[in-house]
Order: sequence, then structure tokens, then C-alpha cells
Amino acid sequence: MWIAKIKLLDKNCIFAAKNKRYKIQSYEHILTHYKKGGSYYFMSAHVLIGSIEKKKKYIKELKKDKRIEQLDIHGDLTIELVKKSKSELDLEVYDSFYNPEIIFVKPAFVDEDGWEYYEIGSWNRKAIEKIVGAVKKNYESKLLKFINTQNYDLYLPKILPDLSIKQKEAISLAIKEGYYEFPKKTELKKLAEISKISFSTFREHLKKAENKLIPLMHKEYMITSK
Repeated sequence: MWIAKIKLLDKNCIFAAKNKRYKIQSYEHILTHYKKGGSYYFMSAHVLIGSIEKKKKYIKELKKDKRIEQLDIHGDLTIELVKKSKSELDLEVYDSFYNPEIIFVKPAFVDEDGWEYYEIGSWNRKAIEKIVGAVKKNYESKLLKFINTQNYDLYLPKILPDLSIKQKEAISLAIKEGYYEFPKKTELKKLAEISKISFSTFREHLKKAENKLIPLMHKEYMITSK
């Protein structure tokens, strides 16, 4: 399969602009899209990463956005239905991205600087090239990867363990600050200071989150490596 990874900056994107404004990150799952009565509808889900205060501000502004027809909020998960007219669309990008020959290999990632990262796949090289060309023409962008390979990871939705708010915050901060990178970019003491809680309390939240997540990750690895 042909796999491409693209980063792009869409200054008119409803979600990326808010990520940049409130300095949060998010993973985007594109759920479905359809055309009705001359309008275009897009349903997506976003998993928000950031402090509680920043996420509250993000959601507050999201609720005010008139382009969003429907909005469900489940903790850090938001599900949105966006309505756009034909004149609001980059039709070349729309036609190439929503080509039935294209799959989204992984959820899109929207960084706190507003840049969006997409990893897409297709057995048709020309379908990928069409997306790359449309994105390059319409946005500031960069092609990060374009290869033909059978060695790729395909994201499949799965049931995640139920983490408390404090556990989610701890694991999200640890990932963001590079605690799990090699070599480590930070230490637990620094993470506790950022969280404004004691070292022992932060360590407890993080350990409980790890104890819930690591067995699931191990199970997934054992299944996919067979």
C-alpha cells in the first residue's frame, strides 16, 4: 500500500485555530461526511490534550461557533457535526481527501501551534498524489513521508480503560513533556511542579494510569505481532 504523511496549516480550520489559541493538542477521528440540500456535512471526534482550564476555554468557544450544527461533549472527547456551503470548501482538497480509495491510517493529530498531521493510505498511488498536490496548492504544507510498503500500522478503534481526570492529566503531561522518550526530557519532580501538586500525589496518579494502560498495550502488541 502507498502511505503518505502530510502536515498542513489551514488557518480557516475550526479546530486547529482553537488549538493554537488555547495551546492544546488533539487527535481527530474523521467519522463520516455527506451532502444534503446543497450543503456539506462533516462529522468528527476530537480527543483533547491539555490542562483542564485550557480545555474548558476551548469547549466554551466551540459551543459558540455557528458552523457547528451539533456538538456532544464527553469529558475530553468532543463529537461535532460541521455544516459548510460549497463556497466555504476547498473543493479540490475535499474531492481528493474524501475519495473512497483513500483510508486514514491513523487519527489526525492537531498540534498546539495549529499544524495538522495526516497519515493516509491507498493502493492507488495517483489517489495519494492528488491529495499531495491539492494540499500543496491550497495550504502551507510539507510532505513528510511517501512510501510503498506492506509494513505499516493501521489504527483500529478499541475500548480504552477508564482513567480518572487526574490520571488522564498525568499521563498526557508525561507524554507531552517527553517523560517516555529516550533519553528522558523531564523528570517526575518537574512534572509535579507543572501540575502544582506534590511529587507523591503526581507519581500515584501516573502509576495508576500506567497500570491500566500497559496491560492493554501488551495485549495489543501480542495480537499484532503474531
